[in-house]
Amino acid sequence: MWRRALPVCLLLSLLTACQPPGRPAGPGADAGPGPAAPGTGTGTLPGGGGLVTLRYFPRGHPEFDSAIVQAFEDAHGHIRVAQVTLEGDPRTKVLSLIEAGEVDVIMGAWVSLPELAQQHLLLDLTPFVQRDGVELQPHERAEMVEGRLYWLPVRNAVGMVFFNPDLLARAGVSPPAPDWTWDDFRRLAAALRDRLGPEGVQPVSAYEPQLLYQTMVYQQWREGPVPPPEAVERALSAIGALVADGLVPPPPAPDEPTPEDFNRGRAGFLAAVIVSLADGRLVGYGQQTPWDAVPFPRFPDTENWLPVYGDESVAVAATTPHPEAAWAMVRFMTGDRGAPVVAAARSIPPRITPEVQAVYREMGLGPRVIEALAGPKHPVPGWTEEDWPLVELAFSLGEAVMRGEQTPEEAAAAYRQAYREWQQRQPGR
Repeated sequence: MWRRALPVCLLLSLLTACQPPGRPAGPGADAGPGPAAPGTGTGTLPGGGGLVTLRYFPRGHPEFDSAIVQAFEDAHGHIRVAQVTLEGDPRTKVLSLIEAGEVDVIMGAWVSLPELAQQHLLLDLTPFVQRDGVELQPHERAEMVEGRLYWLPVRNAVGMVFFNPDLLARAGVSPPAPDWTWDDFRRLAAALRDRLGPEGVQPVSAYEPQLLYQTMVYQQWREGPVPPPEAVERALSAIGALVADGLVPPPPAPDEPTPEDFNRGRAGFLAAVIVSLADGRLVGYGQQTPWDAVPFPRFPDTENWLPVYGDESVAVAATTPHPEAAWAMVRFMTGDRGAPVVAAARSIPPRITPEVQAVYREMGLGPRVIEALAGPKHPVPGWTEEDWPLVELAFSLGEAVMRGEQTPEEAAAAYRQAYREWQQRQPGR
């Protein structure tokens, strides 16, 4: 089973190879109206047909679900959407609905889409993507398993560094540039510490130091099931230097500050994964402070991008009698046309279009935040279940360095040895 990383090793499961048997015939199998060619804004299939009603297993957030359903129905005049009531155990309910052919489109907020795919209960979306010429972004392609696609992301979680411009101004420190490096981060954080005391750099939660370290690893780890020793060694050295300078405290970090603490300007830099622009604690506070944001720093020879963590995706039940109409809804929810609706529901859609940026400006997000969200993104790497112990070791060694239990050199040597043993168990890798 494939896995993808989230902060503090919260795992999003992926699957290996799934070829659902007995699924509908694929593109063109819908007897009722569905999408026309991409971008035409009609719900009529060639040959006509009557009204199609899709059964939608919702996200469970009324603001989001109502808005996306209404916008989709407005754009597809011959398709209506009936939301399934969320009662009891969602996993048990969605299984029974799929087996009975009583659900078409499924949001993965309450259920595991990989598990459903492993049980051959999700429709293979690959033929639709190929037929309609959908250009997948890197973090969307990362969801493919052996060239097949069973779900697409609707809402993303991205990582970035927030900073308090008022606090920086008081310290006489210029805001960081979007393309800053880890050396820049170290210099700016040291300036805040020296001029404002220990509260100049105050972590926001227990996972922030680990998130900084994991990002350092991700920036160098693009391919393969586990990070190479060179990437881990470099990240260990970099996070060790920050700890030695007193710029990153050992985990766990202090208790989370209250909104009032943020508004008093306690912190200078904060690292976080942002899931929602409303209830995510940083952007929500940012609208009050106001905070600003930039992408994570980078190494001089690595690219500057936001790490994308899988959050919530949408899929089609393998037993749907309306695959074309269901694909139309998936395409709307995950494409350019639905992106402003997702953004207006205070979420981060996969595509930050000019219309999405306009929505964010109306919400009061600062230009640096919007620029960062619209910039390059990269999915965090994946690995197999068998390789997870070595990946976990890479992350736990970073924590050991932050706690002062090992030096960066000792931790790097331990990882190199474990990596060699892993290679011996994996012929051809």
